Amino acid sequence: MSKIQESAATSALMAEAAKRAYEKRISAARISLTEFAGFVDRKAAEQYKARHLKILAKELELVESGHVDRLMVFMPPRHWKSSTVSEKFPAWFLGRDPRRTIIHCSYSNDLAEQFSRSVRDTIQSNRDFAAVFPDCQLATDQRNAQTWALLWAHRATYRAAGVGGGITGRGADLILIDDPVADEEAVWTEDRRESLWRWYQSKLRTRLEPGGRIILIMTRWHEDDLAGRLIEEMKHAGEKWKIVSFPAIAEPDSADDTDVLGRTYGQALWPERYDTKELAGLRAAVSERVWNSQYQQRPSTQQGNMILADNILEGNPPEMKAQVRGWDLASTKGKGDFTVGVLVGLGEDGNYWILDVVRKQLATNERDEMIRVTCMVDGMEETIQRFPQDPGAAGKSLVASITRMLSGHRLRFKAISGDKTIRADPMSSQVNQGHFRMVKAEWNSIVVDELKMFPNGKHDDIVDALADAFTTLAEETARRQVSVNWDVF
Repeated sequence: MSKIQESAATSALMAEAAKRAYEKRISAARISLTEFAGFVDRKAAEQYKARHLKILAKELELVESGHVDRLMVFMPPRHWKSSTVSEKFPAWFLGRDPRRTIIHCSYSNDLAEQFSRSVRDTIQSNRDFAAVFPDCQLATDQRNAQTWALLWAHRATYRAAGVGGGITGRGADLILIDDPVADEEAVWTEDRRESLWRWYQSKLRTRLEPGGRIILIMTRWHEDDLAGRLIEEMKHAGEKWKIVSFPAIAEPDSADDTDVLGRTYGQALWPERYDTKELAGLRAAVSERVWNSQYQQRPSTQQGNMILADNILEGNPPEMKAQVRGWDLASTKGKGDFTVGVLVGLGEDGNYWILDVVRKQLATNERDEMIRVTCMVDGMEETIQRFPQDPGAAGKSLVASITRMLSGHRLRFKAISGDKTIRADPMSSQVNQGHFRMVKAEWNSIVVDELKMFPNGKHDDIVDALADAFTTLAEETARRQVSVNWDVF
C-alpha cells in the first residue's frame, strides 16, 4: 500500500471514529440534559458539568419525565441557573416531544422575550440541536419572540409574557417562571406581594394543562414572597413542591454536617468560578440583606436585619420595678395576623425582662375573653395594659369597649402613627445593646424568630406589641423617676 493509500485509509478511519463519537454524543444528548447543554453550546460544555448544575439538570430531567411536577430553584446570581433552566431545558423539553407547549413569565416582557429568543434560535439555527432532534423544527409562519410555534403544532408552542401580561386563552404543559420580581422593592409592600399572588392564582396557574409542570426560579427577597406563600400552602394541603436551594456558601445544619452537594460549612458553591475569596468580596460590597437574599436564599440575615435577637438571654427574673403589657390586636380566627400581648418589666437588675407572651389567631369575642383573662392574671394594680388606638370612630369604639371590659385596670391607649421600624427603634436599640432578658418559656423561639426576621418577616405582631410595651414602660419609669443606669434612648 502506498503512502497516499495509507494516508487515505487513516483519514477514513479517523472520520469513521469521529462519526461514531458524534453519534454517541447525539444519543447521550437525547437522554441527558447535561450532555445536551454541552453539545449544543460547545464553548460552555465544561461549565455545564459543574456539580451544582449537574444536580439541577437531574431534577429538570425528572420534571420532563413527569416524576416531578412542581419545582422551585433558588441559586445565587451568575451561577447559570437561568442558562440551564430557562434556555437549555425548554429546548430539550420540546425536542423530546414537539407537541408540548410552554408559557414563560418573567418580571418584564423584555426579559421573558430574551429567554424566548434563546430557545427559539437554538431550535431554528443550531445544527447540533437539529442532529439530536431532527423532528423538532420551527414553523415558518410563527417566529416572533413573544409567540412562536413548532412545525405541525396545532397552536402556539411557546408564549413569553411579563408578569401580569396577556396569557388568557392559552394553555401550557410547562409553566416556567424566572424572576417574577425585579428587585426587593417589588416585594416590600404587602399590596405588591398580594398582587403577584393573585396573578399567579387566578391567571397563570389556571393556564396549566392536566399533567402539566411548573418551575419557579426567584430570589428570596421576602419570607412572604411568591415562593414563601407556595411553601406555606404546602403545610396546609397545598400543592407539593420539590425545592432545590443552593446557597453560595454552604450552611449545613451543623459544623459537622454536609449539604446536598457534600459541602462542609463555609465552602463555595462553584469554586472554579467564585471561590470563597471572591464571594467574601461580593459580600463586603453589598448589604447583609442583599447577601442573604440573593446569595444565601434566605429572606433575612441569620442575626436579623435590625434586631439582634440572640442578645436576649434567658434567665430567672428579679423583682420588677414596673411592668407593662403591650397589645397588638387582630380579629380573624385561624388565619392572618395574631392577637399578641407581650408583658415587659423593668427589673431590679436594670434590665428589661420579657415575662410573658400570649399569641393567638382569634375571632373578636374569643380575643376579648383572652385579653380579659390575661389582664386579670397580670393584676389590676401591678401592670399597665397598653393598647393601640386606630383612627376615627372605630378606634374610639374599641377604646370604649376595652375600657368597659377592663374596668379598674391601669389602661393606656395611644394612636399608631409612623413607620413600624421607626417605632421599633428604641426597643431594638436596647436589645442590640444587651439590655433585654426573658424568662424560659415555650414561646421563646417564636419571639426570637420574629425579631430576627423583622422588618422582612411575614408577621410582626410580637415586634409591635413589644415595642409599644417598652415605649410605655420607658415613659412610665421616666415619669415616676425610677432609677435606670443607662439612657433609655
